[in-house]
Amino acid sequence: MILLVAVFIADREFFQTYNYEELKIEKELYAQSIEKNESINIGIIWPFHEDGEPMDNFKEGAEFAIETINSKGGILGREVKGIFQDDKIDIKTSVKIAKKFASNKKIFAVVAHAFSNQALHSSITYNYSGVVMISPGATDPLFIRDEFKYIFRTIPNDIKMGKAMTKLAKIKNFQKVVVVHEQSKYARVIANTFIENALELGIEVVYKENFHPNEELFTNIITNISPITNYSIDYDAVVAIGSESAIPNLIKNSREKGIYAKFLTTDMLDIKNIEKSGDFMEDTIIATIFNPEILNIKTQNFIEKFKNRYDFDPDTWALQGYDALMLLAKAIEVGNSLNPIHIADNLRYIRNFDSIFGTYSMLSNGDIDGKEIYFKIIKNGKFKYLTLN
Repeated sequence: MILLVAVFIADREFFQTYNYEELKIEKELYAQSIEKNESINIGIIWPFHEDGEPMDNFKEGAEFAIETINSKGGILGREVKGIFQDDKIDIKTSVKIAKKFASNKKIFAVVAHAFSNQALHSSITYNYSGVVMISPGATDPLFIRDEFKYIFRTIPNDIKMGKAMTKLAKIKNFQKVVVVHEQSKYARVIANTFIENALELGIEVVYKENFHPNEELFTNIITNISPITNYSIDYDAVVAIGSESAIPNLIKNSREKGIYAKFLTTDMLDIKNIEKSGDFMEDTIIATIFNPEILNIKTQNFIEKFKNRYDFDPDTWALQGYDALMLLAKAIEVGNSLNPIHIADNLRYIRNFDSIFGTYSMLSNGDIDGKEIYFKIIKNGKFKYLTLN
């Protein structure tokens, strides 16, 4: 609740500058009068680059969805145009983009944000100005709120991630585990969910600790869990939750101090080339919502067509970008309307959507149900997907 109040206060400038009810009405009126030759504009916001390099293949996935939709005649006979903006993993930039899109009557919907912080802050602007927002990356349970009628996500939340990791630990017969996590809400929610479910499944947590997001050496944690310095410690795996920079550092330093247990971590490490980072990553288990080995004709067709188009295999985020836009197109077509409230209403009641991830449904509160969480382990510098059943 405190977080939501803080987010709302942070966005108060928007409400002082704009009459959001007027913006909402303006969009609805424009949606009813849009000409057949006008394109449908969809905002696409993501941190496309980091340190000058592509963050992932999300942009290619979104572009490929738009090309696919337009090759089939567009949506309601109109061409789709993506308005791409880079949020730079920055809250102020995200809010600035949200205000820009909210004040543009020609933008009915956005597919937005890889991380919860940016999504939470911008969602208030989108909701109150009547812009449909689908986030492929916001996993914070508080991102979805019953009172918000225009906000959706297409990724399992942090609680589901924690439960899935506990299930994996049980299947792998990890009887004793260490749990270490970053000092962030994201990591804390997953860690606490894991621990609660571990207790129910008979998995013993023998050591728990948290670390600062900027930690590099992890001296205290490693000293306490290394058999070289703690002769009495006994465990089967380390559950490590944190950023894509912190966790590899933790694993590398741990290996150097004689810790050879398997590491189990979240989809925060489901990033490009992580499997090639070094020998120290061997046997690391990483969560993911995409398993390219599943026998799904739509999935396999997408992978083949995407590779023919871009000359490389799609990553998880390419699929997420593609999937979110196809879901949005489905909601518009089902309701035969570009009115944002009609799009939102139809999104809430999409059931058994036949997607490239398999079949899933949207819930009436805007959350997703049925998108699976998988796990992959690094073996000899390559990913091997694990069978959970």
